[in-house]
Amino acid sequence: MKTHLTFLFLAVAALTQSMGFANVATAAEELTAEQIVSMVHRSRALNDYDLNGALTKGETVVPFSVRLQDSLIEFKFENPRQHINLDITETGYRLKEVTAGTTKEVPAAMYANGVRGTDMTYDDLSMRYLFWPKKVKIGEETIRTQRCYVVDLYNPQKLGEYYLVRIFVDKNSGGLMRLNCFDWNGKKIKACFVTEGMKVEGRTLLKTMEVVRYTPGTDKAVGQTTFELKKPQKR
Repeated sequence: MKTHLTFLFLAVAALTQSMGFANVATAAEELTAEQIVSMVHRSRALNDYDLNGALTKGETVVPFSVRLQDSLIEFKFENPRQHINLDITETGYRLKEVTAGTTKEVPAAMYANGVRGTDMTYDDLSMRYLFWPKKVKIGEETIRTQRCYVVDLYNPQKLGEYYLVRIFVDKNSGGLMRLNCFDWNGKKIKACFVTEGMKVEGRTLLKTMEVVRYTPGTDKAVGQTTFELKKPQKR
């Protein structure tokens, strides 16, 4: 089945308390975890648009552009020029870097690296976790008055710093409202909070999101980056 693209910037059975994850109280409902993630993809599929935005950390501002195609999400940076591509196939996905006319796989060791010195990693930028095969719906929660499905996504390989990414999906729009990211020891190390959205052709797109990195297993923030998109332009 052909995979639809989503952007975003970016899950499996509820873990036991010994793993350090909070339980979500609401019981499961009609949609499966796979169907909920498909909602996210559909809500953000804009194959005829180019998106421009910026990552801001303190006084550092990193402009970028995004192009969404049928089987490709392409991020472009300048000074120096760099393209990061997420190629999506029937059997999986591949994260690639294009620099100085050459294309190469992004090494797994780079997945956890901050992009251009920010708190947003290559995993965050590509939202690679939305394509992880193991997805488990664990309930519902209300975020900013919006009722959300809660789904845990498990990393199938020990690549990157995330063992689990918990997503909170607006039941009405399919838009992502929050992400909680946990390391391989079951400790929360990052949270992404959507602070503003925008409507484009009836779809909900992310406009601004705060990316906060924590000391593992605590609420002590050690870094914060703002991810912002401008109103998209149709090609």
